[in-house]
Amino acid sequence: MSKIRINNKDYDQEKLSTKAKHYLSASQEIHQKKIKTLIELERCDVLLKFYDEKIQEELKNYKE
Repeated sequence: MSKIRINNKDYDQEKLSTKAKHYLSASQEIHQKKIKTLIELERCDVLLKFYDEKIQEELKNYKE
């Protein structure tokens, strides 16, 4: 018996309908994708900060 907790209530996962199992699977995939996307956005923020700093360094040497 495999239990799953949804909205603070335990359910026997094996007794769920096929549709409910598919919806749960889809929901879990979306949650994982969201986490991966947030991590990727954090990486982008780090890289943007790095390049912004490099641009500022180079602009110090700019001569008209």
